[in-house]
Amino acid sequence: MKRLGKTSGKPFSAQEAFDSEVEGMLTAKKSAQEVAEEELYDLIESDPELSEILSAYRADRDTLEHIYRQLLFCGAGQWVQGEYVPASALATPPTLDFILRAQANPQFDQEDDWLFISSKLIEYFESGSVGPLR
Repeated sequence: MKRLGKTSGKPFSAQEAFDSEVEGMLTAKKSAQEVAEEELYDLIESDPELSEILSAYRADRDTLEHIYRQLLFCGAGQWVQGEYVPASALATPPTLDFILRAQANPQFDQEDDWLFISSKLIEYFESGSVGPLR
């Protein structure tokens, strides 16, 4: 799509536009944010305590990425008391356990419960709490 204007005199089809966009995505460098997120997931997976929590809930990198995105979407993408809530929530054992425990509940509601989790995490970091969340 970026190169839409460079048609070299012939019509630019939707397929050519799609192919051009895919090519751009495949050759583009990762943004600083993407690199930081990957480093966060690497850190979590390599930490013995966090890795044990992930194993207990059969969670993996895809799970972490989903949680991170949901927290951003539901308003937790903010700095609180020097902590970036989505990253800190994943990298702190009690909060990671809280999130995964909530998600494992058979009555977990994708919309309402993510809003609740996001607000609980913000409160947790605002208060400077330590230990498990309920």
